[in-house]
Amino acid sequence: MSGELRIERHMPKEGLPAFFRELAEAIEKGGGEGEFENLDGFVKLKLSLKEAFGGFSLKMKVKSPRELPPAAGALFPGFGEGEAPVSVGQDELPRYKSVKKRMKTSFKVILRMLHEGQCPPAEAVASFLADAELMCAYPGKGDVFYPDFLQVCREFADAYDSCDLPRMGAMAEELAHQKARCHALYD
Repeated sequence: MSGELRIERHMPKEGLPAFFRELAEAIEKGGGEGEFENLDGFVKLKLSLKEAFGGFSLKMKVKSPRELPPAAGALFPGFGEGEAPVSVGQDELPRYKSVKKRMKTSFKVILRMLHEGQCPPAEAVASFLADAELMCAYPGKGDVFYPDFLQVCREFADAYDSCDLPRMGAMAEELAHQKARCHALYD
């Protein structure tokens, strides 16, 4: 599945159990038949069900995993999908707001796991580091802070590689500090 799958329909109450059985089966098998044919590897499933006109109005939205940008992983080997630095032109960059939103989400997971004394999931760390590298490709958004920020990201990646929780925690705090300094001037 690539992108987004949307399902909108009106159905009687009696049709709901069959719909949910078919949905559950498609999730278990990584895909089903008909409208559930491409229901595999989703990262978000949002379902709304409201009573309307003697039946139910059903809306479902399914998002697939995002693909990492081509430059991802150039600074942090082992993370992302890129293997070498790629010059990314301004026209090829995703929206800055989207990159920042993904970074916020992944960093939140990282902080939560570290706070619980656990090593964060590799996917969250890879996503954060790839987006950190990508963010630094945007001119005029805090360029003066990029070298220090990327250095702390490298140190965080090293701490993650060795599963050094105290050092990861210290680097995560430093990343939060770097963010606050930059956002005080550029946000």
